[in-house]
Amino acid sequence: MTPRDETFVKRWALARARGMWHYVLVSGVIAWGVPMFFVMTYVVSKPPNLTPGLLTGLAALWATGGLAFGVSVWLISEKRYKRLAPPDNRQVTNTAARPAASQSVLVYLSGTKLPSEVYEKFDLATLEDQLSAAIAARALGEFDGNEVGPGETKLYMYGPDAEQLFAGIEPILRGYPLCKGAKIVIRKGGPGAGQREIVL
Repeated sequence: MTPRDETFVKRWALARARGMWHYVLVSGVIAWGVPMFFVMTYVVSKPPNLTPGLLTGLAALWATGGLAFGVSVWLISEKRYKRLAPPDNRQVTNTAARPAASQSVLVYLSGTKLPSEVYEKFDLATLEDQLSAAIAARALGEFDGNEVGPGETKLYMYGPDAEQLFAGIEPILRGYPLCKGAKIVIRKGGPGAGQREIVL
């Protein structure tokens, strides 16, 4: 068992002890749904006529989304936990076997440039769980693992449409402190295909 697996097993054992609905409420509705409501309402969409009725509807929408997100992460984490954390099976697979038409979103996280408290409070496993759940919930493709280097971590995600895949995970990336300043590569095919880059 890798150190990362050991950390996950210990962390998830505590979460399980509190119960599924406690986790869904805290991690799904409060930690994900509420921030998403404010970001998407006041930063991204900025509706011109934000009436009380519309505000209530948006709040209900994101609360429901947070509920679904929390349940998805719970189910994925339970499946991983019940496998008794074997050697990390989310490492990068053989990309040479992947169809050339597959599109990708690559995330480059800095391992040295953020404040130390960010690395202490926000772990990579939680981010990966959130990304996996979001991708699975909307059938956008797959989260294919990571590559950890001395100063940078690279996350691999693949799907039939890289732009749709990025749109589905962008709120998570922008809301998770570990992703601040991350470089995102949205590639329309295999290596050498057209791509665009953004920095969060």
